[in-house]
Parts: sequence; C-alpha cells; structure tokens
Amino acid sequence: MINNSASSLVLRVFLKIFVPVVLFMAGISLAYYLSEARENIQALKQQDKLHIELQTVAFRHEFQSIISDLMVLSAHQQLRLIVDGFESVDYAALANEFLAFCKNKKMYDQVRYLDATGMEIVRVNFSRGHAAIVPAAQLQAKGERYYFRDTFRLDRGQIFVSPFDLNVEGGAIERPLKPTIRFGIPIFNSRGEKRGIIVLNYFGKQLIEHLEQFTRLSLAPSFDMLLNSDGYFLNGMRRDDEWGFMFPERKDKTFAQLFPTQRDNIMHSSSGQFRDHQGLFTFTSVFPLSEGLKSSSGSSEILGSSLKKLDANQYSWKIVSFTPHDSILGMTRELRVGLLFMNASFVLLIGVGAWYLARAMVRRQVVEDKIEHMAHFDLLTELPNRPLLYDRLGMALANAHRGKNILAVFFLDLDGFKGVNDSHGHEAGDQILIEVARRLEQCVRETDSVARIGGDEFVLVLTSITEPEAAEMIAKKVLARLAKPIIFNNESVTIGASIGIAFYPKDASTQDALLSKADAAMYSAKENGKNHYRFCS
Repeated sequence: MINNSASSLVLRVFLKIFVPVVLFMAGISLAYYLSEARENIQALKQQDKLHIELQTVAFRHEFQSIISDLMVLSAHQQLRLIVDGFESVDYAALANEFLAFCKNKKMYDQVRYLDATGMEIVRVNFSRGHAAIVPAAQLQAKGERYYFRDTFRLDRGQIFVSPFDLNVEGGAIERPLKPTIRFGIPIFNSRGEKRGIIVLNYFGKQLIEHLEQFTRLSLAPSFDMLLNSDGYFLNGMRRDDEWGFMFPERKDKTFAQLFPTQRDNIMHSSSGQFRDHQGLFTFTSVFPLSEGLKSSSGSSEILGSSLKKLDANQYSWKIVSFTPHDSILGMTRELRVGLLFMNASFVLLIGVGAWYLARAMVRRQVVEDKIEHMAHFDLLTELPNRPLLYDRLGMALANAHRGKNILAVFFLDLDGFKGVNDSHGHEAGDQILIEVARRLEQCVRETDSVARIGGDEFVLVLTSITEPEAAEMIAKKVLARLAKPIIFNNESVTIGASIGIAFYPKDASTQDALLSKADAAMYSAKENGKNHYRFCS
C-alpha cells in the first residue's frame, strides 16, 4: 500500500515525465499544423492560377472555333446566289443548311441571315436540344439592334463580336435569361455591294459552365466570377448580382460594390493574386478576340445604339477566383480535430493519429496530381492536350532552330466520326477516339508527339523526319492505319481522316502559324474529298 508521501513523489515524477512529453508533442503538433496550413494555402494558390490559365486558353479557343464557323457560313454557295439576286434562289435550301449546321454544332442559339434593312430572311433556332427553322411569318426586324448596325458598317472580311449580354426577343429580355454573344459578318455580292449580314448567337452559358466546372474541382469551396470591363457580373457569387448593366434595378450590383477594398487592386491590374482578411483572390484579364476583330460597347437599352467602337485590345473580361477565409480554414479543419484528438490520447491512439496524417497527405497529393494531370492530358485518350502540345511544340521548334532541322506539324480531323456517334452512341465514339489515339501513337516515333486538342481533332508533331517526303510517308501510314476497321460490341466501324501538313521553317516559324497553316491545309483536304492529306500551300 502506497502512503501519502510515496503518492506525492510518484505524482511529481509523473509530472516531470508527462509534462515535457505533452509539451514536446504539442510543439511538434503545432509546428506540423502550421506547416500543413502553409502547404495547403500554397497548393490552393497554384491551383487557382492554373485554373484561370486553363479558362483563358479555353475561352480563346472557343472564340477561334466560332470565327471559323462564321467564315464557312458566309462563303456558302446558296447565300452567294441570294445576294447576287438570282431568280431561282432557293431560300429553303439555305435554311436547311443552317438547320444542319445548328444540329451539328449544338452551341448556337440562333443562326440568321439578315438583309440590308435588318430584316431576318433566314433564321434557325436551337432550343432544348432541337433545331428548327423559324417560319417566315415569325421573322423579325432587327435593324434597330446595335449588333446589326455595328456589323453592317464593317468592311469586307471584318467580323463583329458583340458584348457578352442577354438575348432579346420581341423587344424584351428573353426569360429564362439566356446569356449570348453575337458574332456577325457583313455579306457582299459579286459586285461588291453590301447586301446583309450573317449572325451567330453563341450560347454564352457554355463559357459560364466551363468556368463553374473548375470551381467544383477546387481544394476549397470557392467562387469563380466573370466580369465585363465595367465591373458588372456576367457570372457572380449570387444570381441576383448578375447582368446589372441590363436591369435598372441591378445597376449597383458591381464588383466594386461587393468588394470595395479589393476593387482597385483587381480592376486596375491585368493579373495577380493576393490574400487579405476576406480570403484569397486570383485574377486575370482575358482578351478573347484575335487581332482584327471588331466589337463595341453595346447598349444597356434594348433598342439603343453602341456608345463606342472597340478593337480587339479593348474587348476584355476579368476572371476572378475568390476563396473565402472560412473555406481556407476549412481546408485544415480535419487536421486540427485530428491533432487535438491525438494529443489528448496519444499513448493509446498514436496509430489512429498516424493513420489520419497519412490519409490527409495522400488525399492532398491525389488532388494535386489530378489537377496537374488534367492541366496537361486529355482525360479520355490520355494524350497531351492543347497546353501541353504548345509546350512540346515550343521545345521542338527551339531544338529545330538550333539544329537547323525541319519539323512537320500534322492537323488531323476524323471523317465520318459524327455518323458513328449518331448511329452507335457516344460510348462507341469514345472507344473510337481511344483507338484512334493508340493507332496514331503507333505511327510515330517516341521523340514525336501526338495530342488531342478537342472533339475529333488531333495534332502530330514530327521531329524525327529529315525530309518532307518522310512526312508524306507517315501521312499515308496514318491514313492506312486509321482505315482499318474498329470493332465495338461485335460491330465493325470504319472511319477516315483529313490531314493538313505544315513544315518548319518553310511554311512558318511559330507555333500558332504552324498550327493555323496545318489547320487550313486540313480543311482543304476535307473539302477535296476527305480521307486524304494536303500540304500547306
């Protein structure tokens, strides 16, 4: 039996051992927590920068695709007959062409041809997955709308891109709200007379959905905001804050009103990142228009005129990613609880504490790896995506310049792929894209690159060729390999491809120029029979 004196000694010895150990463990835990918090914040900062960079690239690529569509429609043969005043003009044929275009693209709310007065002559609407030709009795006069006036005043070959606003029908803002960007080009007849315009109403919601997709992948709950050049929300934290420049009752719903202390830092700088008492802000300015495109300020009034014209360098948006302070703290909430629980019962539950630590570290690493992989590789085919293609092509060009070698760029678009999707379903389409990626990789060497840049478009960068004839052999090899049947669910599917080829340094010396010329050559191959290759002319 222990007397009081012995008990007191045991207690003192226990305290001498226990207190330093507790303090030591508490110190390690505190140091570890602060380190993890710093690493989490650093990972969040890197993630937000990467998200915004990817969004910017995606916006520009989408605009380039739309401009390409607009140019193709403006050169349509039936349209040329109409503007030249042929008596046997078939408006129904043009309407059917617009209808097929809408069904295929699924990204335009309206495709229209308007005459010189602004009257709609042919119009196709796309709504809820269905395209329809608008009857003649329902066509509207749009001569008072700013986008008609601003497009019609342009010269031949110039393109107008409207501000990002809401669609207007029958003189009122359409409900439910339909975010829209209008792309227009003037149409001239063979005598050089301006006869009307072609207008594409792009579903602006697609850009917003793309923005929100990245928000869902964030390490912490955050908000991705899209602002116009006046600081109004095109996509905001709350739906009631959006489109303030079109609704009189929302005129004060601006970024400056919601974030007055951060306004100057963000609105007056092209890009940056900072953290304050409210949270983490990452932002950049987006200039989606390529050089030569035209725009205007538009009008907040439904039938108002544009206040001023805008060039490509004046048409801008601002992407702002905002992670609130509470969300940042929430990133380490589980860690704080775990460390507290471990320090309270570390003798009995040290294993549990270690397991919580390992789980937190692996989970964070998995998220970072996933973000890194998504940034550089196509999720379906595992091929490099557009940003990684630009990186590799840049390195290849630098090496070719130093070694005075030639380099070939193939721009490849599948022929018949849409038919496979329509007849066999998207699952079959995905399997075909995977098989095409595998076959393309088999056609080139390890030092070459194969990338998928969207849909059924692929790019090959050949650094191992020594003469142009070698590129031609590879093109034939690719066409032969792709022509072999692909088996899916015991069914044989056959597709082809159109290939455009450009060489460095003969055709171009920059990444964009090489890709653009290879793309143009591919369209030439497609227009001349498909399933063939063409060199840049």
